Order: sequence, then C-alpha cells, then structure tokens
Amino acid sequence: MDHAGVDNIDQLLKKTEIVDPSGVSYREFRKALTPRYGVAWLQIATGWVACAALVAAHAAVADRSIFGATVTVPLFAVGIGFFLAYLQLFLHEAAHWNLHPSRGANDALTDVFISGPVGMDVARYRPVHFDHHRFLGSPSDTEISYFDPLDVRFVVESLLGIKALRVLRHRAQLQADKKQPTTWRTRLVFAYGLVLNGALLVFLVRGGWWPAAVAWTLGVLVFFPFFGALRQLLEHRDEYASDDVDYTEVIHGAIHRLFGDGLLASTLGGAGFNRHLLHHWDPQLSCTRLKELERFLLSTEARDYLEARSTTYWTTARKLFHLRRR
Repeated sequence: MDHAGVDNIDQLLKKTEIVDPSGVSYREFRKALTPRYGVAWLQIATGWVACAALVAAHAAVADRSIFGATVTVPLFAVGIGFFLAYLQLFLHEAAHWNLHPSRGANDALTDVFISGPVGMDVARYRPVHFDHHRFLGSPSDTEISYFDPLDVRFVVESLLGIKALRVLRHRAQLQADKKQPTTWRTRLVFAYGLVLNGALLVFLVRGGWWPAAVAWTLGVLVFFPFFGALRQLLEHRDEYASDDVDYTEVIHGAIHRLFGDGLLASTLGGAGFNRHLLHHWDPQLSCTRLKELERFLLSTEARDYLEARSTTYWTTARKLFHLRRR
C-alpha cells in the first residue's frame, strides 16, 4: 500500500483512459451499469430478517431459561449491532440516490426502513457524506474514525460510545460552520427512531423477554457504532500513519482498499463497502454493479493498481493493530 497522500485514485486510474482488450472504453461500459434496485432491497430485507431472527431467538431462549438468556445477552447484542451496522451501509447507497429511481421516494423509503430506525435523516446525512468524498484524508473530512490508531483505546472508546460522540460533535461543528440548519424532517425522523425503538423495548419487556430488550439496547448503542467505526478505519487508515499525530490538524492522506467477496467482507463491508476503492473512484455507481466494474477493470491496464490494493478486513486489522503494538 502506498504511503498516505500519494494514492490519488483519480490521477492513477483515469476514467477517460481505461479501455478493455476488446476496445470498449469505461465511459461506454458505464452506461449499462444502472442500479438494480430489487437486489439492493433484497439485501436490506435480509439484514432486517437477521435482526428479527436474533431478537426472536433470544426471546425463545428466555422462554426456556431466563438465566440462559441473561448470560447470552452479549452474544445477541453483538449480532444485533453487527446487522444494524450492515443495514446502515445502505444509507450511504441512498445518499447517492441509488435505492429508487425517484429521489423523493428514495429518501422517504430510506428514512422509514434504513436510517429512520436509528434516528438519522438521509437528507441531512447526504452533504456530510459528499464532504467525505470531497475531503477524504484531510482534516475537513466528515468521517474521522480512521484518524485514530487501531489499539485497545480505540476498541474501548468505540464500545463506550466515546468515538461516536466525537464523530457527531465533529460533524455538528462542520455543519455549524456551513450554517446547515436542523429541519423539521430531521426532528421527525429522530422522533420516529425513538418511538420505534421504544415500542420494541416495551413489547419485549411486557412479554417477559427483558434480556432481548437489553441485547437490543446494547446492540444499538454499543456494538452498532463499534462496527461502523472499525470498518471505516480498516478502509481508510494508512498503514504508515503515525499513532501520535492528530489528523484533525494534519493531513492523513487518502487511502483506498478492496476486500474481496468472503462472508465477512460481504457483511461488514456490505452495500459495496468491500469494494470501497471503486466507490470512491465512481461515487454515483450503484453498489449492485461494483462487481461488474471490478471485473471490467481487471481486464484493463488498471489490473496491477487494483491487485496492489486488494486485501481482507482480517489482514488489514492484524497489520494495523500489530504496527500499533510496536
């Protein structure tokens, strides 16, 4: 992996110069890569089914043994947090209007079925995400989890919500600097999330499944933010970044990676995040077409570039954590 600051993807992989062996240019190939909305929503439905199955399974354990349900709370909380993090990756897809051909319907569906359940308004998130693309690797980036090294402190702060609060405070400051107001829609979506989660917790407690209620709460407040922060760090943290530098003040540099198609890569890196390098190269392309894009590019002169940046989440985590211990 190149050192931070030199991996300028738009300079190293120019869309206007990419041509496959049959003479098809990327510009021509790109025209056929329209979003597959049904595929995206099937993946979203799968995420919610996984969450529902975990809650139902934990409730079933409670019916058999309240002690067994109590001691397995952490296990179910991790699973719930993991799949909530998976679902929220599609908020990123919605930010690029790739979940419905109508932009209004795209945002409404996202607020109801994806971001709304955790109290986030896609319209308010969109400029935040676009600034992540615009300022990746700089102190002005709106996504800053990768500014910190992967160490015990990172894990603890992520699990305690300290890192999530820091990111939210950073975003709020940037939004204040841009005079971005809080709209009625943002407040409505936040209230919707509170009501939805509150109703679920009341239902579980009244049904006698309070361990499942605890697991859901921990999943939402602890493990969902943890997996989100960890994933982002693994995607963008430079292997040679200094553990002692404050990257909110100093340029970190843009780093891009590919993570393959394994089970972990397809869930921790769902919604195309396992091919995050390609998303940053062509942000408006639907996550449902990134595999085809990768296949096309591997047949061109871009092959060496992509293979040099191909890894796995496990390999990257071991490498970054190992460097920190040294």
